[in-house]
Amino acid sequence: MSWDFRNAECSLISAAIFSPSLIPGYITEGKHQLVVGIGCTGGQHRSVTIANALYERLKNAGDYGIKIAHRDCNPNQDKH
Repeated sequence: MSWDFRNAECSLISAAIFSPSLIPGYITEGKHQLVVGIGCTGGQHRSVTIANALYERLKNAGDYGIKIAHRDCNPNQDKH
């Protein structure tokens, strides 16, 4: 499957819609951590862009302590 920005946009929108309703349910069930992983072949371009965009959409969705880390990028680029 070739890279298609429309597929990425659909994935981002789906994640943004799904996550805000998922997090309160996890908290109600007593769960303290939800990990979302986004990957691509190199781990330094597409997945980083999508993860950053998702982080920006969700960071103000509630007081959930949302954090982002990029495994294959420079640690100084991580947002907390």
